[in-house]
Amino acid sequence: MSAPGCATISRVRVAAIVFFASLLALEVGAGRAGIATAYVDPIYKIQAQDEAVYGSTSFGMAAHGGWVTPRFLGRYALYKPPMLYWLSAASVKAFGRHALALRLPSIVAGAATVTLVFCWLAMSLPVAGALAGAVLLLSSHMFFVLSRVALTDALLTFEVTAAMFAVARDPRLATRGALWMFGCASGAAIMTKGIAGLFPLLALGLFCAISKERPGWPRLAQAIAITAAIALPWHLWQLYQHPRWFWAEYVLTEHLGYGLGS
Repeated sequence: MSAPGCATISRVRVAAIVFFASLLALEVGAGRAGIATAYVDPIYKIQAQDEAVYGSTSFGMAAHGGWVTPRFLGRYALYKPPMLYWLSAASVKAFGRHALALRLPSIVAGAATVTLVFCWLAMSLPVAGALAGAVLLLSSHMFFVLSRVALTDALLTFEVTAAMFAVARDPRLATRGALWMFGCASGAAIMTKGIAGLFPLLALGLFCAISKERPGWPRLAQAIAITAAIALPWHLWQLYQHPRWFWAEYVLTEHLGYGLGS
């Protein structure tokens, strides 16, 4: 019988292999397709058309600056928070102005999500079962495609998975690592896709309502405070600096119009 420490080291090694294998699978050929040409849904021929807008914003940010307030074709682009733009623009500055660099944050996020799913399943299943779950996720067409294009979906999926993984490992968020992992992931999720990024907080609220093993009020307050510390500054700055534009595009059009309307 192997010692618990050896088993832990073995799972860490397998998790590292899962990450790099997923990274390789997602990266191969990811730079060949033109911007916004990939089919998210090949049946109905739905393309990743928003990649053109996000890509233009990220390329412009990398070339001309303006990191606080994104722009598209010279106008303010406040329909989404800038987390994806920041990461894609940083990747473009580091690796060059090409499609693969633009998509690298999504590729890394996709590989990290597969790895988290493996680690999550490995908490209650043998390694073979956890590997099967990771392979099933990676073989999903929509997950695979969205992890190879410069859209917000792969990044948001990783952030939500990371937040829920923290709760799964430590339902009371008693450890500092679990608390900060949840708070940072939740804040980053809001900075990636606005109101859609509230899902981890909503899920935590539901969990607290139905589970006896839940965080206490002080821990909940700390988790919300960490989330707010990450997500609020950009939103408050835009509301202060560009109040009419922010309210009209970000609040009324993007969230109340497209988001809640849909």
